[in-house]
Amino acid sequence: MQMERIREAEIVHHSTDGLLIFSRSGLVTVNIDSESFQIRLPTPRVFRILSVSRIFRRLFRLDKCNVVVTDDRKNLVIIYLSNVFNYSLTERKLRKTLRLKNCRNVLHMGIAVGADGHIVFGEYGTNRSRRPVPIWGSSNGGKSWKMVHEFLENEIRHVHGVYFDKYTDTYWVPTGDGDKECYLYQFRRDFTACLKRFGDGSQVWRTVSLFFTPDELVWIMDSPDNAPRLVKMDRTTGEISCGRAFPGPVWYAKELVDGVFLVQTTKEKGSASITKSAHLYLSRDLEKWVEVAHFPHDGLPLGILKNAVIAFSTGQQNSKKVAISFEAVKAYDGKAYFLSIDDGEGVNLIQRVQKYSNPGTEVIPKPPKKINEFSDALFRSLVHQMVNMMNQENCEKEVFQAWMEKTRRFVEVYRHRLLSEAILRFGSRVTASYALQRMAFLLVYESLRTQKRIYLNAALFLQTTLKNLQGDDLANSSIYLDFEDAISLSLMKTRHGRESSYY
Repeated sequence: MQMERIREAEIVHHSTDGLLIFSRSGLVTVNIDSESFQIRLPTPRVFRILSVSRIFRRLFRLDKCNVVVTDDRKNLVIIYLSNVFNYSLTERKLRKTLRLKNCRNVLHMGIAVGADGHIVFGEYGTNRSRRPVPIWGSSNGGKSWKMVHEFLENEIRHVHGVYFDKYTDTYWVPTGDGDKECYLYQFRRDFTACLKRFGDGSQVWRTVSLFFTPDELVWIMDSPDNAPRLVKMDRTTGEISCGRAFPGPVWYAKELVDGVFLVQTTKEKGSASITKSAHLYLSRDLEKWVEVAHFPHDGLPLGILKNAVIAFSTGQQNSKKVAISFEAVKAYDGKAYFLSIDDGEGVNLIQRVQKYSNPGTEVIPKPPKKINEFSDALFRSLVHQMVNMMNQENCEKEVFQAWMEKTRRFVEVYRHRLLSEAILRFGSRVTASYALQRMAFLLVYESLRTQKRIYLNAALFLQTTLKNLQGDDLANSSIYLDFEDAISLSLMKTRHGRESSYY
């Protein structure tokens, strides 16, 4: 993975060939073709003074800004401090066109821009009193607005976003936040009617972002207190199925033009945030997800001084150049980058995993001759490959078993100084704990597959070692959320095994 800094950018809003838009507080920068210019937004004097400091920008949310570009590249719609502006790229003129009722900004990428020039967004604010929440629409590039829908008092708290569905030519609106407020609303393209409300209001229906396929809607839960899981809804029946869990609420998602899907997890208050980091995940099929990177929270008070967030940007992008922004993460807070993830850790790994079911394709490398050739990337690969191959008839199980025996031997040989040895081999306490967790879970799965207690014993010893690391920022894969259940199942299946512990 490679990162290239976008200088002077606090939030990157749009990136595609020939057009880059980013902002820093109330200053919007537009790089279009070979030209660059800035738009200074009206800002009260006291806020201009406070904006000099990043801490104050975080505290008073003075960095928050939304910018979208119309498909014809003639207009920008900008939202800042509750004001909505139209900026004509041909006239180079800024006009205030709307004042929001309940919020100062909306969530990133939550504004729908249609090919027909229509722009639609819903208000996202704290709204503790549950006032009515409007959805605004414009048919002329943001030069004028009308309320196309209004949720009634006490119906919802706020709108998480508005998204156009090309398969049905309709708009989808996810809402939140409390129980009986989380739904998916499907509207006609002209917003003359709400076609249907999906969901029962529970947290499983709470999402910020959506992926669309011909047969399904796919999202990952945004709940801070319920384990965020992958959810798929059948378009025909409206029935949902829940998949894997993630180590924190997922706010933002991005579909790239080369068939890659990205999501991030947020570190915020709540039991669902089980690590101290924001995580970046990648998939090619919306089913198998690989963790690409994680970015630790910077330690400042959550909520008041923001949550640890990775935000994407609009525009057609590929995995070699993804424009992202960071908030409240160590070393990267208030900065934006171009991210390249086509380096063998992400995209190529997914491709390798998906090829595994093809007979004769060797995905898992041959076992190393020396124990110290284990690497963090290897264990990350093995976890996902193990899950993928569990029920395959023609997988090279002997290769995997050889790997598991090497792993078990690693635990046995270094059991009295396991953590220090792992730190020595993997370079840091965080990376070492990351690899040890993968070892533990792989050993549990091997005990389930072979019903041999000796692998479970090694996993249990690893688990005991990892308990000493509870205060650390562990880069957990969400597969470990079910670690206790897996151990319990393995104990049941190996209870009568003859293997004895070597500890």
